[in-house]
Amino acid sequence: MLTPEQLAKLQEHLIPLYHELEDFILEDIARRIKKAGQVTDTAKWQAEMSKEIGIGLKRIEEEVARINGMAIEEVEKLFNEAALTSLKGEVALYEKAGLNPLTLENSPLLNQYLQAAIKQTQEELINITRSMGFATTVGGKVTYQPIAKAYHNALDLAQFQISSGVLDYNAAVKRAVKSLCDSGVRYVDYESGWSNRVDVAIRRATLTGGNQMSTQMTIANMEHLGIEYVETTAHAGARPDHQSWQGQVFCYKGKDMKYPDFVDSTGYGHGDGICGWNCRHTFHPFIPNISTRAYSDADLERIKELDERVIEFNNKHYNLYQATQKQRQIETAIRKTKRELIGYNATELKDEFNNASIKLQRQKQYYKEFSKAAGLPLQNERHQVYQFDKSIAQKAVQANKKFEKEVQKQYNRGNKEYSVTDYLKDRPVIEKLNQYNINFVERINDKESIVTLKTPTISGVRKHFSDNLEQKADRRELTVERALEFIDNAKLVLYQENRDVLKFLSEKGYTILNLECEVVTAVPQKWRKKYDKYLKEE
Repeated sequence: MLTPEQLAKLQEHLIPLYHELEDFILEDIARRIKKAGQVTDTAKWQAEMSKEIGIGLKRIEEEVARINGMAIEEVEKLFNEAALTSLKGEVALYEKAGLNPLTLENSPLLNQYLQAAIKQTQEELINITRSMGFATTVGGKVTYQPIAKAYHNALDLAQFQISSGVLDYNAAVKRAVKSLCDSGVRYVDYESGWSNRVDVAIRRATLTGGNQMSTQMTIANMEHLGIEYVETTAHAGARPDHQSWQGQVFCYKGKDMKYPDFVDSTGYGHGDGICGWNCRHTFHPFIPNISTRAYSDADLERIKELDERVIEFNNKHYNLYQATQKQRQIETAIRKTKRELIGYNATELKDEFNNASIKLQRQKQYYKEFSKAAGLPLQNERHQVYQFDKSIAQKAVQANKKFEKEVQKQYNRGNKEYSVTDYLKDRPVIEKLNQYNINFVERINDKESIVTLKTPTISGVRKHFSDNLEQKADRRELTVERALEFIDNAKLVLYQENRDVLKFLSEKGYTILNLECEVVTAVPQKWRKKYDKYLKEE
């Protein structure tokens, strides 16, 4: 049998190969979108598109063949090693019991199982690469397209948007690249409509193949030697419906009042049971009065405590299984951003590259913080991207450092220490205010931010101002001159995001202007002490 840890390692050498393939495809298509998007003449475009798609698909086919060749060799090597590892512990138990087990050296049947598992997994990997495509959303419905079709549509749509003036060149290329990166290269079963990322499909195929090979060998020896009992493996973070039977001894054959039925209890033989879809559990022979349980009651209690431990992060609560799923989600998001960086680098979209670099650093930091809070080891290999080479990585790091300097510079005028997360939240407001020569200082709540600007030149008075003079008793004595006085003597100016206006606060009242410098209203209200903490000391 193979332990959960050994099964997990079975895929470590294969997944990077298919990450490499995915990144090659995305980078190649992105580069050709950029090149073809520069052609606006329709006749030239048709010729250029046919040429680019032809060359691109040929290169992709060559890369697929190269990766599959390496993977086929790797599967044979990995499964041979796994078979030896799987049998090693069981053979020791049988010999201790004075039994003569089947081995790869003396059993054609075990070798048959090994070769069948190798062949099945190799064929499944090849089938996955033959059924690759992209997911696109049209009219709110997700559809899947083979690579050639998605390639053609991405180029065609980008050129149409540019030539028709719907989008400029950079925007059209960005949209095409981001759409492909959002999907990632996927394995699609077009008959069932089922789809998943290529790396997930490869992981599932490898894990399932290795697990089934191991269990077939175990069962062959048990039937050969008349063994009637098995013990299941156990690990923390197991799927909730697998936790009840992990680490237990079962009756595999016949009936026993002491030990429950193996198939009924674990769902063996079904996709959602032990050794089924993406399951890391397996089982090994157990001989009463000779075997020592691999998982004592104390071991299982510790695993249960880990599974039931409540993990709190950012005001949300997770159990261990939920935390491992959350960690996988973050890893997937990091890989997606790295794919975007590959695409933006290939298309020389500098602003988009810089923004993705900033996002990547935030994601990596979030990944570290969440994993630490959950007590989970970092699994950086899960979000590695082959084409994300040193030059792209260094460019991304430099772009982020430049951004962090911008944050420090931006908030230097304020009286509060801001984080990068705060800045990302505030940046849309900052960019909007900059258009009006208004300087953002700091946010004081979800709706209001302190700003500075030169004394505005009033461009008009809104009807709302005069309506308030007539309808509200406290404002009947106000005049436009008084409203301007509030502005001239303002101790603090706030930008109110929800109303898109500026609020000039003085000791005796406040005036509100819209961004076109029209007076909206004025209120004779005494200075509120809650604003004292935001005033600079003279």
